[in-house]
Amino acid sequence: MAGVDEKLKRATEEKRRKRQRMEEMKKKDAAASSSTLDHDVTLDLESSTTSSSSNEETEDDDFKAPTPAECPRRRPPKENKLTKELTLAWERDNLSIRAATSSYAAAAMSLGHDIEHITVSRSSTHRTRVKNREEIAMSLSFKPEVPLVLHWDGKLLPSLADGRSLEERVAVLVSGEDAEEILGVPVSADGTGLAVPETVLKLVRESSLEGNNIGMAFDTTAANTGMVQGACIRIERALEKPPGCGLACRHQILEVVLKDVFEACMGPSSGPNIALFKRLQNRWPIVDQSRPQPLTPTALSSDEEAHRLEMLGRLKRLLDCGNHPREDYKEIILLSVAYLGGEVPTSFRAPGAYHMARWMAKAIYAVKIMLFHDQLEMSRRELAGIRRVAFFVTMVYAKYWNEAMIPSYAAKNDLDFITDVKRICDDGVASVAERAMRRHLWYLSENLIGLAIFDDRIGPEQKAEMVEGMKRPSTTKNPRRPEPKTPINLSQQAAFRLLLSVVDAGLEKSTRRPATDLP
Repeated sequence: MAGVDEKLKRATEEKRRKRQRMEEMKKKDAAASSSTLDHDVTLDLESSTTSSSSNEETEDDDFKAPTPAECPRRRPPKENKLTKELTLAWERDNLSIRAATSSYAAAAMSLGHDIEHITVSRSSTHRTRVKNREEIAMSLSFKPEVPLVLHWDGKLLPSLADGRSLEERVAVLVSGEDAEEILGVPVSADGTGLAVPETVLKLVRESSLEGNNIGMAFDTTAANTGMVQGACIRIERALEKPPGCGLACRHQILEVVLKDVFEACMGPSSGPNIALFKRLQNRWPIVDQSRPQPLTPTALSSDEEAHRLEMLGRLKRLLDCGNHPREDYKEIILLSVAYLGGEVPTSFRAPGAYHMARWMAKAIYAVKIMLFHDQLEMSRRELAGIRRVAFFVTMVYAKYWNEAMIPSYAAKNDLDFITDVKRICDDGVASVAERAMRRHLWYLSENLIGLAIFDDRIGPEQKAEMVEGMKRPSTTKNPRRPEPKTPINLSQQAAFRLLLSVVDAGLEKSTRRPATDLP
């Protein structure tokens, strides 16, 4: 018979004893729980009996409230100091929820607040931010009671989706008396006369502003001013407005005039950049700005000298008024004053962008080149051409450019512009500028010519003649527009015809100069 394994026997015995001890401990715990429960029930019954008898005996005694030390202490609620001003600041800086929470906590600690008593969690910041956005949006609801002018302009911008491709965005806003509001900058399918009005009209209808609109302000691009499929025509029809309520951008009209004059004097450019302007930009660091060469008064006729002094006085008044929306507008006045023999600035701005698409680049560069032409290398043809451009800009163009933002000045300024350019400039410049301006006289429609009544430069006698002209009927039709579906007040066309007749009469009395007879 085999022997017994002592090691295995001891292990088995140890397991059995361990199991037995565990069972005994379970029995003891069960017995202790049962006795505690019975004891609690007995105490509750005794307490209830004692309380009942005590209440009966001491019925009139006051109730004794527990002391504060016996009550559990509750933590005070945390304060929410996330104001609308903070939300606006975060939106302007485009901060994420995490970044906004971190900056808020750091600012609170630096100002001496205990962040244990302030809500600084990301979820609370997000909820409060959304709530503040909604309240701000409700407070900014735009419900004007005044007539409004609708503005729009398109631009190719990088896509918000990937940042690499370009998308057409149209900025739409309305303005009126003490009211101006951006309706949105949505994405348009393209920049054509079909997609742009759909985008603009959608925002106008969402804002319920169809009844407030009395006019339109727009750039003079083909997509906007097309006679049949232009954006202006489509918006006029959709809003049921009479034709001729469009306020064309006078700056863009004058930019077209300057472009035609520059090409007539300097020849067409073969690319987006102009070689002469690039030459000035490269040599600018070595140009002695303390030696400008202004226009020589002795080379001018008596009529031109009188006009130079008159233009110099007007430009100085424009400079003193201080109302310059852009630095370019102020710079062209400073340069023109210096070229016409007025005060010379202590320093000149370095030449900036000179591509063909930049407004005022041709005017600013032309005057700068003539001020320092003795320090630049130019051919005789280039010097003669740039001198003609600078003469046109300083003697005629600069004044009308800076007054182009005043609607009531438009009619008289167009008349004076054509008269001045034919009286002051040479034959070639005058014919090109007149032809370019006459292409845009149709924007002074029958509805807008009445703005000249509010021009403070026109005397009462002329205004009385304009009113009489408005009363006379007319059968003339505007050749630039198709026949409208709704009848137009033809009595107002007489004022437009009166303006054109005065223009023609004034032009026949003006004199021209040959292109070679330049100072």
